[in-house]
Amino acid sequence: MMTQHISVEYGGAVCTITFNRDAKRNAFCDAMSSEVIAAIDTALEQGSQAIVLTANPGTAIWSSGHDLTEIREPKDLIQDTMFALLQQIAACPIPVICAVDGDVYAGGFLITVLADIVLVTERSRFCMPINKMGIPLPRYCYQFAMQALGMHKAKEMFLCANLMTAADVYAHGLVNHVVPDSAQLQVQLDRVLCGIAACLPEGLAYTKAVFNSLTQDVSFDASAAQALALHFERLAESPEVAQRIEALVRKIGRQS
Repeated sequence: MMTQHISVEYGGAVCTITFNRDAKRNAFCDAMSSEVIAAIDTALEQGSQAIVLTANPGTAIWSSGHDLTEIREPKDLIQDTMFALLQQIAACPIPVICAVDGDVYAGGFLITVLADIVLVTERSRFCMPINKMGIPLPRYCYQFAMQALGMHKAKEMFLCANLMTAADVYAHGLVNHVVPDSAQLQVQLDRVLCGIAACLPEGLAYTKAVFNSLTQDVSFDASAAQALALHFERLAESPEVAQRIEALVRKIGRQS
């Protein structure tokens, strides 16, 4: 089944969602996020036991994150449908697997952080460039990244915005397996799905819920939370953030 921005295959107990917006670097517009949310909902209704997120073979960029051309002001990005998708991935009662062959940026990086299992090819690279624009994220995004990568590597990705190789992020725990090419990616994916199929679905749902609860179970007093909320709002309304987003949109337009 194909929608405007994705293709979906419900095969047996596995739902495969393929990003199909190559011309836009697989950037998530609101419509694309909504389509993926709907596909996951349908997969759950049909009794799927796992969801695979992938991109078209050979595409250079697995996902560049949010489609910044939709942003009229920074607050639009903060209240974006892609965050609803990220929360759905985290809360999904069945395993969500990312099969990555290509570069991953920003919101695409967050998808891999909140997914349950991440498989990548050697050519794949990862980058979290949000601070080049000064865009704040909800606290849970930082929590999951810190748990996936460890505090210091997570800080490096968010504070330096440098591209990191598959080998580097594998060494720090973001990805489960690195394979040479797309053919081996499918082989490794099949192994993972075979293991999931042997497990009790209710047990998987409980295990995922426990892991996610532990990830977000941190001590955080009310005054610190309020201070962060105010800082979040200042960034979201900052003219400098708006200018940096506009500059990046123009740069992307020139490269297209």
